[in-house]
Amino acid sequence: TDTLAHEAEVRGVSLSQDGTRLASITLSGKVRLFDVESEKLLQQHGGGNMSYGVQEGSVAISPDGRFLAADQQGTLMVWDADSAVVLLEQPHGTAPIGFSPDSRYLAGVTPVGLCLWSTDDWKDSRVLGTSLPGGTSHVQDLAFTSDGKRLIFAATRFAPRLMVYDLAKDSVEGELAGLDSPHVISTNDTMVAAGGRNGEVCVWDLTSRERIRKFEAHSSIVVGVALSPDGRTLATGGNDKEIRLWDTETLERVGLLKGHHSQVWDLKFYRNGRYLVSASMDRSIKLWDWDSEIRFARGTAKADANAAQSSFGPTTAQRAVAGRESTSRIHAVRPGDSLQAAIDAAAPGDRIDMATGTYEMAEMIVINKPLIITGAAAKDEGEPTILKGAEGLPYVLQIETNSGSATEIRNLQIESYASGIEHLSGDLKLAKCSVTISSVLEFQKVVSLKATGSGNRPTDTVIIEGCTLLAKYVGDTADRTVPDVDLVLAEGGTRYVEITVAESSLTNEAPNVISNGIETRGMSAHLTIRNNDIHCQGMGVVIPNHTGAMDICDNTIWSGCVGITTGNESPDRSNIIGNHITVDDQGLEVYPAFVRELIAPNPSACITIGGTSAGVATFFGQKFIGQAANFWVKDNILVGNPKHGISLVDSPEPESYGPPTPNKSHMNIIARNDFTQLSADCDVALGSSTQDNLVADNVGAALIFREAGDKDRNTIRTD
Repeated sequence: TDTLAHEAEVRGVSLSQDGTRLASITLSGKVRLFDVESEKLLQQHGGGNMSYGVQEGSVAISPDGRFLAADQQGTLMVWDADSAVVLLEQPHGTAPIGFSPDSRYLAGVTPVGLCLWSTDDWKDSRVLGTSLPGGTSHVQDLAFTSDGKRLIFAATRFAPRLMVYDLAKDSVEGELAGLDSPHVISTNDTMVAAGGRNGEVCVWDLTSRERIRKFEAHSSIVVGVALSPDGRTLATGGNDKEIRLWDTETLERVGLLKGHHSQVWDLKFYRNGRYLVSASMDRSIKLWDWDSEIRFARGTAKADANAAQSSFGPTTAQRAVAGRESTSRIHAVRPGDSLQAAIDAAAPGDRIDMATGTYEMAEMIVINKPLIITGAAAKDEGEPTILKGAEGLPYVLQIETNSGSATEIRNLQIESYASGIEHLSGDLKLAKCSVTISSVLEFQKVVSLKATGSGNRPTDTVIIEGCTLLAKYVGDTADRTVPDVDLVLAEGGTRYVEITVAESSLTNEAPNVISNGIETRGMSAHLTIRNNDIHCQGMGVVIPNHTGAMDICDNTIWSGCVGITTGNESPDRSNIIGNHITVDDQGLEVYPAFVRELIAPNPSACITIGGTSAGVATFFGQKFIGQAANFWVKDNILVGNPKHGISLVDSPEPESYGPPTPNKSHMNIIARNDFTQLSADCDVALGSSTQDNLVADNVGAALIFREAGDKDRNTIRTD
């Protein structure tokens, strides 16, 4: 496998027919043209701020290799691929774009619809016919059939079907139905394949327009599909970092390509079918010699299904723990013994068994190597294993192992007058533990996550599973304000690969709008918050200024102000699905006073998307992200009396910060939520800067507030 490194996430890739030239575009809008054999950079254009208008089909090289085209933040640019001379500069020309197989035409999107430009002189252009439903100014993706006679596309971002357009007749020839919101398309003369937002892929017969197959290719959004030129193999890519290869007849998986470290965004086969090219969020393009693997798999009686599924086995951390348990030494500790001495004497991978009873911690315990530390199992009778921190102790436990091998702490009951656990480095699993803090001090945490990774790279994973986390309200601070405490807090500047909180009970009793349940600040980690019971006077789940995907699913949340609030700058799909959220508006205030001067209180809501305050960002010294993109907010039950049920509105700002900050949330789906038990000023609120969001099929959502009216490009269906 060859790799072409980039300085930013690579959103799209295109190949000339002979495979000698390759074009790419990153999320910064920078376009590059490479000579494939030498990997020499031939041309470079554009670039600047991160642009999430960069989508599938934002860059194209003509099959004959003569022209390079790209959407440059709303202007369609075409260059001569040899001289770099600008041949076309079309304002309001946007992706998706694509060349016809004979290189005679370039298709692209304008405000009046789909257009074709002649590549002879770039002066002749025509808008495709008026039979297209609802116009075509918001096309999601397009692809020419390999004979150049038809164009396949999704007419809108949330279209339930694909259009088959006959270019000679200038009319819609038919439709391809059966896939929810087709997202990416690949086609040849006989078949069309498309990936959807729910992980499914459909394959249709192009002649009959009948659906041949529909199957689940990935667990979430499919962001890359490619049909091999011979039609026998389909490649798919998604959030799971894998490229999966499927036999188009049997739909058996016949290959698995691993090597990317983040979402696979775009896939293209060479015309001769031997090589596959992939673009990824990990800032690279890879060229795969996959053909020999497929030939071998098809030559055997059956592909090795167990090997193909190996990625679903134990994680590296789990295997490391399992391997250590069989060879590690066991150290027994009893109340009155020094736990720190046992840790210092243990070798990496050893296990420390703590007997029942109370351990008085006069000093913070430092775990500086990967160990298994376990207290009394739940099945044991009698007193639990209690670690009790002395008053004035900043933390009871501190973990700093700098190791990829996991530290596991289980069956401990930890009690603190300040914060509970501080994590600085190394993989960590906290299982079946109880951690309680009773503090009248500001800015305390039950579990504090502060790892910064290696250099600029995140390296650590934290799993909190089956735990009870409690912040008791035991009185006001010395200046007579309610303390700000959090249950799980990932500090600003931290870097993690994955943070998971699952099957746990989280309670925060402090009546402060910023005393929260689970909070992260300006992170890129994948977040999984699943099957928890969260009860907070403040906000239940707070994820401002995030740049990665998140899954917040199947939780029961009670809050005195906001259930879930997120601000997101990631093209990865995120999920807020199946939660039961109750907000009992308590009219809580922000304490302490100097924070109140920086952070304006947002309206109470069950779910707030993209409403991050510029004051919050400034307070934590981070960039401001006033948007959220590609969220599925589905199947949630909303209860209580907040101002808003689901809110995508501007953030109010303190007077010193000027006017409200815009909420530029886009491409979100709000569907199948139950509002029947909600008493709110409005069920769904959309700010004036939101666009291309879908609100549909909700139960009892009668009060919809659209600040910009029906001109905001959002799709609302209340029937």
